[in-house]
Amino acid sequence: MATKDWIYVLRGGTAAEWNEKNPILRAKEPGVETNTGKFKIGDGQTFWVDLPYYLNEDAVKIMVSEAMQNAAPISGTQVTAIVDRVKSELTLPDLVLAYQNAKQQA
Repeated sequence: MATKDWIYVLRGGTAAEWNEKNPILRAKEPGVETNTGKFKIGDGQTFWVDLPYYLNEDAVKIMVSEAMQNAAPISGTQVTAIVDRVKSELTLPDLVLAYQNAKQQA
């Protein structure tokens, strides 16, 4: 049986283009901001501007670092727990909630 090579191209545009068009992505459809590298995944009913971004590891490191500089101190164990949770594909609202919970426990 012959095999076929497939190329999958993600839907993309600059942040300004996405915000201007403000589409509703189909359920599980990814959309990439070509100038920022950020992406969102559609649910079939939410407009682009209302969808959360999915974060890459570098963005999470920056956010955790900034949070540590600007907030109540948290333990190394709490930082590890946050990083472990983020690595399991949290969205931005989930990350904010985890940070708020860790801050309250400190």
